Amino acid sequence: MRSLTTILLLAALLVFLGCTVYADHPVKAFNEATGGEGFERAFWKEIQAQDWKDLDSRLAANFVYVTADGRWDRAGALEQIHKLRIQ
Repeated sequence: MRSLTTILLLAALLVFLGCTVYADHPVKAFNEATGGEGFERAFWKEIQAQDWKDLDSRLAANFVYVTADGRWDRAGALEQIHKLRIQ
């Protein structure tokens, strides 16, 4: 009985430590991203830095860009994105 309690306690401890011990790992580039939010942050960082060389390959063929000004397909979206100046 004591070993079962010890095992359950260790399992609970591992679950809680997994969420609280490690700090947030900010994404600096696409190759560091592991999830949707990371990919989006890397995407906007590339636009902010005006790093256009890989942006074209990162957009899907059916990409649609929607803003208050309108809706653009992939080619139109790239033109609109190139005009952005993000600070």
